[in-house]
Amino acid sequence: MNIVIAQLELRTGDLYGNTAKIINTVEESSDNSVIIFPELAVTGYNCGSLFESDDFINDALECVDQIVKATKGTNKTAIFGAPRFATPDREPNGNIRLHNSAMIARDGKLLAVYDKILLANDFQHEDRKYFIPGENLFTFQVGDQVAGVLICEDIWAPDHDRNLVAELKALNPDLSMIFCINYSYYTYEKHSARQNLLSNLARDHKVGIFYVNAVGVGDIVKNFMVYDGRSMVYDALGNLFDILPSFEEKIISCSLKKGKIFNWFDNDWDGIDKRNQRRFLYSKNDKYQTIWCALKYALRQLMDQTGIERAQVHVSGGIDSAVVAALCAKALGPDRCVFISNPSQYNGDITKNNAQYIADKLGVPLYWMPVGDLTNHAKSIFQNAYLESAEDGCRMPLASEELPQMVDTTLDAVGRTLLGLSICHYFKSAIISTGNHTENVLGWFTFHDVGSVGLFQPLGDLTKSEVNCLAKYINEIYEDEIIPINLYDGSTKPMAELADSSEDPFDYPLYSGICAEIIRRRMTVRDLEEAYDNHTLTTDYFCECDPYNYPKDVFVSAARDAWNRSKRSVFKCAQSSPTLIVSPRSRGFSSRETILNYYNS
Repeated sequence: MNIVIAQLELRTGDLYGNTAKIINTVEESSDNSVIIFPELAVTGYNCGSLFESDDFINDALECVDQIVKATKGTNKTAIFGAPRFATPDREPNGNIRLHNSAMIARDGKLLAVYDKILLANDFQHEDRKYFIPGENLFTFQVGDQVAGVLICEDIWAPDHDRNLVAELKALNPDLSMIFCINYSYYTYEKHSARQNLLSNLARDHKVGIFYVNAVGVGDIVKNFMVYDGRSMVYDALGNLFDILPSFEEKIISCSLKKGKIFNWFDNDWDGIDKRNQRRFLYSKNDKYQTIWCALKYALRQLMDQTGIERAQVHVSGGIDSAVVAALCAKALGPDRCVFISNPSQYNGDITKNNAQYIADKLGVPLYWMPVGDLTNHAKSIFQNAYLESAEDGCRMPLASEELPQMVDTTLDAVGRTLLGLSICHYFKSAIISTGNHTENVLGWFTFHDVGSVGLFQPLGDLTKSEVNCLAKYINEIYEDEIIPINLYDGSTKPMAELADSSEDPFDYPLYSGICAEIIRRRMTVRDLEEAYDNHTLTTDYFCECDPYNYPKDVFVSAARDAWNRSKRSVFKCAQSSPTLIVSPRSRGFSSRETILNYYNS
């Protein structure tokens, strides 16, 4: 008997495209196979209000019928995810009642249906908004083995008061394998957690685990998620038998020998040695390697799925736009990139030279579009409005004859966006935002500037220090100084080069860690002070400094400043471009931060 792991690249709401992939995989699998597909494989996971549409659900159920029919006369079993109506199918107020289900089809019939019991409801997950939990576990026969099915969150026993793997084993002590179907999004630390979880469950309960995950992207408006695959097979001793690649559609077949529950060979590779080689390669979880792969994959997917031809980056000569420029050029190729520089009178030779250097290294022409003339013209309009009486005698009050410097700063920032949006129509491009996590939390950006507007913020979930580390990683893997070293080695301080601020007013190595603690670990100022005293701050978040080398009063003052700024900046972040999630907890829709917030910790 063959077990086929179908790690498919799925698209939100693409019922017929997803269904065609599933049916094609079933048809191409050998007889006497069990083919397992991801959770909600028919619909995609991030469907939002589509899950409230009768037409959408009915169309999805028609697709389910087509998949079931595809197994007829083949002695094949297909296990795949789809939504289905619950019983009753309506709440008293008329809202749809749905289950998130695993369909088990064999020989043209729907053999059984398992409804997800433990519904994910943290961060961006909203299972409880759209689904109601199932009630019943069951086992079924697969050849001469006894199997059970679980769906994603069902297997995360440490996070719940129920261990469904243990319950399945107690229900039928002959249970020998579990098929777990998933739509699990990527974060840089999650893969290790998955491996430890599956290994422990398999070993503790003496069951093999077939874990299949989807590949693709999804969104909840203010956050994008990227689904990384990395489907895995564990034997009943808790050993990792096989693992599939990240961010790549892949289908493998394992042979299950009768009488030996988990003694397989891999049909796609020539022998055990190559399977072990793949297992070694894909089980590694280097932070910046996986982040770089996630960013490239997400950018390609978003560009292709939205039909946008080119990525437009406003290259300032600073670290953030340098990394975004490298990302676009390496993920899409130079021909699909548009690089623009919009210097003002406050930009110096260092940043302008850096901008040209980066573009030259990446092989992308750099269009120089100075913002000065636009800003000066807008200033003259403001000057007239402030200082010259209109016909009706009204004028804006001004304390002096000079406009505040912040007017220059705002006009320069928004002027860059005005020029950028205008040129988008010519190049058929989309601005790729250059904002990072630390600046977003601190509110260190202007409404509608090129750091906060655009298709999405690929660096919006990476702190300033993490961006520096990623820049170093990029230079290392390409064995070239694509990004000037002086931008991340501490020799050049980040320069805002604004009318009212020549340098960024933050100690970024310290503030990066504090901002990460506030968002990712939900720490208050009191929490941060206690963690400082107990030396329990997250070391990885302070990757460019030792926070305990700072005097306590300096640390606490920075923590309070970051906390207060984080509250004020929510309204800005709510109106900026979506952030790609790569960390354990991201700022955005998933965090549910509120604009009105009077709590002081």
